[in-house]
Amino acid sequence: MKEDQKSPNGSLATADGSDSEPENLSSGRRLPLKGQDLSSYINVWLIEKEGQFFKSTLITYRNAISDFLSYWNQQKRPGFDSLFIRQYERELTRFRKLAPATVQRNLSALRSFCSWAVEGGMLLANPALQVKLPKLSRQYRRDTLSDEETDRLLETVRMVKDLGELRDHLLVSLAVRVGVREIEMHRADVGDYSRGGKIGILYLQRKGRKAKDRTVVLVEDLADTMDLYLQLSGKKKAVDPLFFSERPDRKGSRLSVRGIQSILTSYMREAGINRPRVSPHSMRHFAATNALQNGAHLKDVQDMMGHSTIATTENYIHLSRRLTDGAEHRVQVERRANLSALLNGARQE
Repeated sequence: MKEDQKSPNGSLATADGSDSEPENLSSGRRLPLKGQDLSSYINVWLIEKEGQFFKSTLITYRNAISDFLSYWNQQKRPGFDSLFIRQYERELTRFRKLAPATVQRNLSALRSFCSWAVEGGMLLANPALQVKLPKLSRQYRRDTLSDEETDRLLETVRMVKDLGELRDHLLVSLAVRVGVREIEMHRADVGDYSRGGKIGILYLQRKGRKAKDRTVVLVEDLADTMDLYLQLSGKKKAVDPLFFSERPDRKGSRLSVRGIQSILTSYMREAGINRPRVSPHSMRHFAATNALQNGAHLKDVQDMMGHSTIATTENYIHLSRRLTDGAEHRVQVERRANLSALLNGARQE
């Protein structure tokens, strides 16, 4: 019986050196990648993903892997190995000059497909793992809100007069005080909230996840606010959206991620917060940084934020320490600018 071997060009070949013929996925034979049409295998992979990922994540994967498939076909379906994947990475970065976040997305999708192919015995190893994902520069990160900015923001939603304003108060509070993501608010249902004693529990579905496997605690005043909101909203079914639109043309329908972002952004503008590197996501950064500054344990903050690894949470400790006690505070100089003339002139104006 002839056994499959890996040919020098990275494709899978039979023992006599010739490329193996296409086989049905159910045959159990390894995928003959070189020169073959990958679309059928990719479709099977995406169908399996439907049971694991949310619709928006699946669309992202589909778009990313479709781009790779198009490039694979343009290059006449060469050997499926790390060299070709590096070539694809160079195509994205050097020639198309795509943003690092886009390159990272495409390569991550390719890694996932290759991992599936390895598990199914279609590839001997995952060639995409040998190609490093690009690091995101600071321009893709957001600054945290300052204490003073957060006070102004919360003041804009403090006076609540109707159900819409009560909803907005909760959206801002969940972001600032619990670190809830916009997409998690969008996916939340009425049945995801429960009250036990003085505290409330909200079960959330993280980005890229199918199950609602993240929990956040609502302290007493937030839980009281949520109880009142649910009472006034009239939403009773467990599958009803927790946050819904008040627009006449969409009244009662689930509030979209873009809608939530628009609401949070409008209150930030009302509070006079318009720094270039600040966005609604900065509210979430504030929750983590403020908790650490006030003595919360690192693991507890990781749980609150829903970080997959504690290394992500440690970034907030580093930032918090630098803001209050970084090396910049210890640089000592005697000669400083005398600004009195300018300051006096500014006062006179």
